Amino acid sequence: TSPRPAVAFYNAGTDVVRGDPLGRLDVESDAVTERDRRVISELRSRGIPTVVVTSGGYTDESHRLIAATARHVVERF
Repeated sequence: TSPRPAVAFYNAGTDVVRGDPLGRLDVESDAVTERDRRVISELRSRGIPTVVVTSGGYTDESHRLIAATARHVVERF
């Protein structure tokens, strides 16, 4: 088994969301939120301290996605 990391940095970029002029990946908003929840939940289940940072995201939807992830972390953990 590999050693557990001391900390994980999760770069939760929102420039992948549909309509973003730079990312252009057309990922649905719900899928971005689900991605964040899965990654954070997995890190928590492994007992790995996590720092979540945001990046990218150039649409009006970006701040809503970031807020939804932050709300989930506060309410769940």
